[in-house]
Amino acid sequence: EELTKVTSSMEGSRMKNMGAADEEGVYTFWLSATADGAQVKQLRQQTEKEASKKANFPGFRKGQVPPYAQPQITMFAVQEAIIK
Repeated sequence: EELTKVTSSMEGSRMKNMGAADEEGVYTFWLSATADGAQVKQLRQQTEKEASKKANFPGFRKGQVPPYAQPQITMFAVQEAIIK
């Protein structure tokens, strides 16, 4: 099935119905969206700054965000950029 444009507030997004899942009435969708790189960068910096204020990871100084948390911060910023 071809991807079709989603009629929602998410500009440039496309969705494909992947068919019914195991449970009755539950469907799986594949979603493609475009996010502005500058907005992602700004949101990532903002999120990292807020996270460093509250960060308290074992083995790291207070306020230090460990490298293994960086991809999670980036994915959060991408999701936020798509939503906004």
